[in-house]
Amino acid sequence: MNNTYFLEKIGMSSAYIDGKLLPITLLKFHTSYVVKNLALDNSSLLCFGSIKPAKVTKSMLGFFEKNSVPASRYVRTVSPCNYITTENNSVDMSNFSNISYVNVRAKTVGKGTQGAMKRHGFGGLRASHGVSISHRSHGSTGACQDPGKVFKGKKMAGRMGNTYTTIKNIKVFKFNSDEMVLAIIGSVPGKKGNLIEVSACR
Repeated sequence: MNNTYFLEKIGMSSAYIDGKLLPITLLKFHTSYVVKNLALDNSSLLCFGSIKPAKVTKSMLGFFEKNSVPASRYVRTVSPCNYITTENNSVDMSNFSNISYVNVRAKTVGKGTQGAMKRHGFGGLRASHGVSISHRSHGSTGACQDPGKVFKGKKMAGRMGNTYTTIKNIKVFKFNSDEMVLAIIGSVPGKKGNLIEVSACR
């Protein structure tokens, strides 16, 4: 199974596995519909009908009505398009009961602008007399007169988080087919309510 499924992060729990208390992340699968198959790049357009939008524009409302699907908060283009669907064209996720390991891709929690110590784990400057109020400074950043510039990618203060991260080979603890909840061992990037991309390991 090479498809990417989108689940909502609903929280965390814990469970004893082989005598050890391990963290468990709970992901809920919402009803999603295959709206159309795009033959150009062998991809599918998915709508998440059970996640209600806060506001729907007229153009999107016409799109949902034209394709006979309920108004959804998320619309995603996913490739490849070999989803198993039911009679109403909704995605069937029952085959996840046979999956042991998954790859997870999600957006990390945004922390705004942070200094070098928090962002990159720097040790900071000395706490002795004479350092003044620059204890948490990242130190020198220049490169003398030649080349006389700060190279791109230099570890400095800046925006932290709010980027997509992929974690591979996460072990599946349990899949509840009645509640459509996937429990995996360990943590997943992002906060509660975020949409998480989950795909089975090849």
